[in-house]
Parts: sequence; structure tokens; C-alpha cells
Amino acid sequence: MRSILQNHFDEFLEILKYDKTKWHEFWQDYRKKYGPVIPNYEKLHELDERKIKNLLDSLTRPELDRLKQYWDETKVNGKRRVSKALRDHSKELELSKADFVVFLFGGLGLSTFSVVDGLREKIVLIDLVKVWRDGKIEELEDVVLDSVFKFRKGERYGS
Repeated sequence: MRSILQNHFDEFLEILKYDKTKWHEFWQDYRKKYGPVIPNYEKLHELDERKIKNLLDSLTRPELDRLKQYWDETKVNGKRRVSKALRDHSKELELSKADFVVFLFGGLGLSTFSVVDGLREKIVLIDLVKVWRDGKIEELEDVVLDSVFKFRKGERYGS
């Protein structure tokens, strides 16, 4: 069975290795690494470089440090719970269509989920920064399920 759940959040957390003045440069590299996913995310949310820079400036190192610590301690069990929840709802989510993948990623805190085009399928991006800010990180499997159900109803982003 193909992997419907992919963790790309650890790559985002590499931002913490940079001085905050270099976070925009980090984002530019992140964009290149995950093209077309990140460019399509930016387009969906009508982001230009100024807006991206402002959103990155709104992130704080202490906030991301706390999130990283939490994620490092819980990611294995969290991913396992999410995978199980997806499998348990495979029929309702129409997983047999194999037309989407769920990416756990670090975004700009705009919406819990965003649906963008990938290379071969739709990508349901789960922004763990937004999920953390909303206090829903411990309910990640519910957040993912809700997001995928909304994707199936045609929603492109939301909380």
C-alpha cells in the first residue's frame, strides 16, 4: 500500500538553525525543495514576497522551539495515530482512488489545511504551525481526518 501520509515538518524545523534575519532566505530554499507544492500553496493564499516575509516575522523562535520539542517527543506516535485513523476511514475517504497525499508540513500559520496540486496528485497540506497555534496538535488525527473530509467535499483550505 502506498504511503498516504508524509512527514515534511522536520525539514521546516531546520529554520531554527538560521538567524531570524535569514528566515526568508530559508523559505526561498524551502520553496525550491518542495516545488510545485510550496509555490502552489503561496498562489492559493495569494502570497507575495512581502506577505511571506511579514508572516515569517510573526513567527517567534520560542514558539517554534516549543513546537519542535513537542514534535520531537510525539511525532512517531502522532504519525501512527494519523495513519490508523486514515486506514480506519479508508472507505469514506475513498483512499482506493489514490488521488491525494497528506503532507504534514510547516507553513505560515494561515490555515489548518490547504489543498494544492502536486506532481501527480492533490496534496492535502496540514500546517502544523497553525494546528499548534490553535491548540489542536494533540488531536492531530482528528485534524487530518476533518481536513481530508473537507477536501473530499471540495474545500481548498480552512481550519
